[in-house]
Amino acid sequence: MAYNCLYQLDGCKGNVGSEEHSILKALGGRFKSKQICCEICNNKLGKEIDNVLTDNLKEVCVLNQIIREDGVRPVVEGITAVDGLSVDLTYEGFRLSKVATAIEKLSSKCEHIQVVGDLKRKEAVLQRFEQLKGQKAYQGAEYEGEELQESVKQVAFKRTWSFSFSKNELRSIAKTALTELARNVAPKRLRTGQFEQVIDFIKGQDNADGLVRYFKRTCIPHTEILGHLQHSTFTICLPEGGCYGIVCLFGTFAFCVKLSDSWDGPVLYKASLIDPSSEDHKIDKLDWSEHLSTLYAQQSMKLLLERGASLSVTYSSDDLARLVCASDVIKGIRFS
Repeated sequence: MAYNCLYQLDGCKGNVGSEEHSILKALGGRFKSKQICCEICNNKLGKEIDNVLTDNLKEVCVLNQIIREDGVRPVVEGITAVDGLSVDLTYEGFRLSKVATAIEKLSSKCEHIQVVGDLKRKEAVLQRFEQLKGQKAYQGAEYEGEELQESVKQVAFKRTWSFSFSKNELRSIAKTALTELARNVAPKRLRTGQFEQVIDFIKGQDNADGLVRYFKRTCIPHTEILGHLQHSTFTICLPEGGCYGIVCLFGTFAFCVKLSDSWDGPVLYKASLIDPSSEDHKIDKLDWSEHLSTLYAQQSMKLLLERGASLSVTYSSDDLARLVCASDVIKGIRFS
């Protein structure tokens, strides 16, 4: 049976079928559902809200060499500068952002032209030199040779990030929680009207103040550790207690999403864990009765939420003691 797309944005194809990740693929997510939305709505929300979240966390992904399902290795461009040259952060360390040109005047009639670029961009360096030779100011320049330069300078780089999350990013977090719920319940349950508020919030049609809140990491119910960077999602649905999703990214950024005020199904308590740096993952059906005497009991859920908490993550100097390795320098000489 084909179910309607939950989001119904402009241009919606009507039926579900698009592969929607709960934890975003760009963050190393693996779990997914095809019972949420159509391809058009998936792509629109990806550009509008998901990309904002992943851009905010891109440096965390690159520094920790997150393994993406599609094999893509993102690059953080222009993250710092060395001797006036822009530097990118990659999985292999730092590299020069782009080809740069330097002119050294040897005498009133002689100039050195230097084109500098990362080793992996040798062709771009040579191409840039040829382009310069075609310019009027550098006509007559002769190719003098190629030189390999080793840099021994440590890149100055920030070691602490303080993160804040915009409304669009919180919409993406809510979408993660709803997609995780879709993986654990029958598609018709999502279309009973109980989840209209969170769906409207994801679509950007409802401010729904307090629908997504920061969560006390110390209160996360499942303690199994796949890795210190693991992503964790929890789906908690209780008769008379409502339906909640807990999302914790990189073992650091934790949120609670109120998916619905009511729930007329059986008790549901499931956890999905994935370590994005190793691809280890696990799904657990947990025993809610173990937590009935704790803060997780129905009406006490609100006590777990924090409003306006500051979130930050710190990396040690060992993580950042990387050098700009080697660069190609193509040298030419021009006589005026």
